Amino acid sequence: GGNFDVLVRCLTTGDLLGIKTQSLSLVVSHEPFLWNLVKSLFILWLMAILVVAVSIFCSTFLSWPIAVVLTLVILLGHWGVEQLGDATAPGIGNQVVMDFGLRSPAKAEAVRATVEKLSSFLDFISTILPDISQYPAVDNIQDGISIPTIDIRSAADVTFGFGLPLVLLAYVFLKNKE
Repeated sequence: GGNFDVLVRCLTTGDLLGIKTQSLSLVVSHEPFLWNLVKSLFILWLMAILVVAVSIFCSTFLSWPIAVVLTLVILLGHWGVEQLGDATAPGIGNQVVMDFGLRSPAKAEAVRATVEKLSSFLDFISTILPDISQYPAVDNIQDGISIPTIDIRSAADVTFGFGLPLVLLAYVFLKNKE
């Protein structure tokens, strides 16, 4: 009926346990675990489709070792740029010039402009690459959280929005090779 007590105790001597209201969460079952597992596996299947689509695209015009590396770069590129964080922010060119200690104005301007252009190019490329953080199936099921429909939709958007054009391009490349 919604009225219950949660009992928490610490079994080790000498240790203290402090709990605030916001630090304790209770997961209430809204749907069967099997349905949540199926949704999670569907998200992982969508990710597998994306990986296959990218790898087929890369293998149509590259040898297999280079295609494997390019597949990894394409799949992890967006994540990598997110990890760089402020290193791609505007003004990084001035910071690089200061770190290198360039005194010549011509060299300093060349390095600053090049770093700024590379940084903006990296930001642009990361917007094109697929965002694999849209596949949160493992995290939610591990935490016992019901997977919302929006997670499935965002995973499908990335898979079909990025994977489908790549499969079509791969088909065009293979058709032209014949």
